[in-house]
Amino acid sequence: MLHYKQIVQRQENDNVFHHQTGYWSWDAATGAITHSFSIPRGVAVVACGKVLDEEDSDPNIPEIKVLAEESGFHGGIVQAPFMKNNARTTAFEQRLTLDGDTLHYKQTIMLDIYNRTFEHTDTNQLTRQV
Repeated sequence: MLHYKQIVQRQENDNVFHHQTGYWSWDAATGAITHSFSIPRGVAVVACGKVLDEEDSDPNIPEIKVLAEESGFHGGIVQAPFMKNNARTTAFEQRLTLDGDTLHYKQTIMLDIYNRTFEHTDTNQLTRQV
C-alpha cells in the first residue's frame, strides 16, 4: 500500500485550492489495483482497475487504469449533500504510465455543477530525482 498527499497551490499567491490525500493498493492474487482518496470539501472516491494488458497499451511502458462511478461496478463516489446537490462528481478515470524515471498521469472527472455537465481533464508528469 502506498499513501500520498497532493496539495495544489495558485502560482500567483500560493493559496491552496486543492488538498487530496489517498492510497494506492494492489492485490497480488487478483491483479486488482485500487486508488482511494478524499478531498476535504466532501468527496471520497474508490477507483478500481488493473495494469492494462499488452494489447491495450504499449508493452514497453506499463499503464494502469482505474475507474469510479457514482454507482456501479467500478468503485464508487460518495459526496456530502451540498456537493451532491450542487457540484456532483459523476465519474472519475485515471491512467498512469511509467517510462523510466517519469510517471505520466491523465485523469478525467465528469462533473455536474448546478445542472450543467462537463468534463475536466488534468495531465502532468513527475520525474524522479536521483
